[in-house]
Amino acid sequence: MLTKFETKSARVKGLSFHPKRPWILTSLHNGVIQLWDYRMCTLIDKFDEHDGPVRGIDFHKQQPLFVSGGDDYKIKVWNYKLRRCLFTLLGHLDYIRTTFFHHEYPWILSASDDQTIRVWNWQSRTCVCVLTGHNHYVMCAQFHPSEDLVVSASLDQTVRVWDISGLRKKNLSPGAVESDVRGITGVDLFGTTDAVVKHVLEGHDRGVNWAAFHPTMPLIVSGADDRQVKIWRMNESKAWEVDTCRGHYNNVSCAVFHPRQELILSNSEDKSIRVWDMSKRTGVQTFRRDHDRFWVLAAHPNLNLFAAGHDGGMIVFKLERERPAYAVHGNMLHYVKDQFLRQLDFNSSKDVAVMQLRSGSKFPVFNMSYNPAENAVLLCTRASNLENSTYDLYTIPKDADSQNPDAPEGKRSSGLTAVWVARNRFAVLDRMHSVRLKNGVPAVGLKLNDLIQRLQLCYQLTTVGKFEEAVEKFRSILLSVPLLVVDNKQEIAEAQQLITICREYIVGLSMEIERKKLPKETLEQQKRICEMAAYFTHSNLQPVHMILVLRTALNLFFKLKNFKTAATFARRLLELGPKPEVAQQTRKILSACEKNPTDAYQLNYDMHNPFDICAASYRPIYRGKPVEKCPLSGACYSPEFKGQICRVTTVTEIGKDVIGLRISPLQFR
Repeated sequence: MLTKFETKSARVKGLSFHPKRPWILTSLHNGVIQLWDYRMCTLIDKFDEHDGPVRGIDFHKQQPLFVSGGDDYKIKVWNYKLRRCLFTLLGHLDYIRTTFFHHEYPWILSASDDQTIRVWNWQSRTCVCVLTGHNHYVMCAQFHPSEDLVVSASLDQTVRVWDISGLRKKNLSPGAVESDVRGITGVDLFGTTDAVVKHVLEGHDRGVNWAAFHPTMPLIVSGADDRQVKIWRMNESKAWEVDTCRGHYNNVSCAVFHPRQELILSNSEDKSIRVWDMSKRTGVQTFRRDHDRFWVLAAHPNLNLFAAGHDGGMIVFKLERERPAYAVHGNMLHYVKDQFLRQLDFNSSKDVAVMQLRSGSKFPVFNMSYNPAENAVLLCTRASNLENSTYDLYTIPKDADSQNPDAPEGKRSSGLTAVWVARNRFAVLDRMHSVRLKNGVPAVGLKLNDLIQRLQLCYQLTTVGKFEEAVEKFRSILLSVPLLVVDNKQEIAEAQQLITICREYIVGLSMEIERKKLPKETLEQQKRICEMAAYFTHSNLQPVHMILVLRTALNLFFKLKNFKTAATFARRLLELGPKPEVAQQTRKILSACEKNPTDAYQLNYDMHNPFDICAASYRPIYRGKPVEKCPLSGACYSPEFKGQICRVTTVTEIGKDVIGLRISPLQFR
């Protein structure tokens, strides 16, 4: 959310944008109407004639008018140029919830707790139609933006669509004013056929607080006390529920369509505004306040601006920043668009992409600083949480290919803003709001948390069976650990634990890859396959991966008729708490093994004698036997492999005498 303007006041119950000027009307729970300039952040005027809360407010599209409706049962039409109320419309018998002007005709639509909807002619200052049918408070009623339709929402749990084409024909025919005057009494007492119910939309389980038409499509959105936002589609003959957006955990106060994107915005008494993807029916953004419930939403008719009213005032905002980051030098404009840095020549109007930006940040580039001397740019990304803000330093390629711009490696570091101050120096505003001067590229340190995040990716690759790719990723993490600089003993221990995890997975997965390549024709080959599967069960793995390893060993040993050993694998597997179907199958195998607890063949595997796995031969090195180790990973090898390259790291010498891992100043004291 990009906040453009915010006010503090009594609870805001109604909002309306001016279609042309940077103005917004707010109607407050204390009876005051405020007119704000959200661009200049100033209060232009306020109007205080209602007695009690004002819930309905709307600007006229062409005239200098606005309409308001309040808990005093009054509808007031105001002229903001004259700064006064022109007249008051009386007729409702209870609180007025919403008031809206028609986009074309001189009509006002009002919804009330007296269970009726009224259409008023503000030129003749009369009620021209009463829409009856709801049997509880009518919380909202709005005109369709282009058709002769009205949508209403009520606490009777329904949304109704009304056809008012009869009213339009009656009021546009000759003698319309006379017919209005003659029909007032009939309207008030009995209703008329000027407006008929076209569709009744039932689907909400509690009262409906808001309903609105889509600007261009035959869709309706509604929000209700059942905490749901529903999307409805209609045609000439029927209307039906399309889908439901769930996620709010209190009453939904208001819901509107985005005028130009496939999005829905809703707000709620759960103190949040949510943005929904119409095609996927999923939430894409959530904005929260700590203490204020939201009551109303408004969308600007022409701009990508929205406003939301809450307990403590209102906020005008955009969903995202629309202005691209740019820098001008001479006749050249550099700007960012769609993950590319582009260059526009003002003289020739030639616009080309000069390089692709690195991915990885979900936030758009906020601003740019260009260095013509070095042909380099600083691109700053501003996160909603300022502590996560970063900047990137790029050198623009001299021979950039506009058709296939490459992606040069940028240098990223943390900071709110970065600007060039000399040919090879730039200043950075850090998160403590202190300015630091830096020379050349920013120092990008490798962080322990980065490696831990990469470890999660390795776990995912292991789970889906991409062992070769996982081994490469584990090895990359292991070789990155010596490049760390950490501050305390806990981080030293975590780094060493990271090495141990990577070693266990690399040895185990490499052995599994090798096992799958072995032929299975002879008995000796089958025995070797079983041995390697058994060794793998002694690797130190995550429980979810150990379950997979034990299942493999269990099945292989059961097929080989080594039932005694298979039973031990089954018991170890059940101790890890596998899924019910896996546990059921394992118990069946265990039951079969216990009926004949013998091993048909003698294998080179003693589960009761602790051993390490040789990372080269994949054979056990039992306790007490000579062993050589890799100085970095700690992988174990038989003595004949001393002096060779470690199979785990691929860069270290087996059995080399070294001082050990040094990644902290504490280790040199």
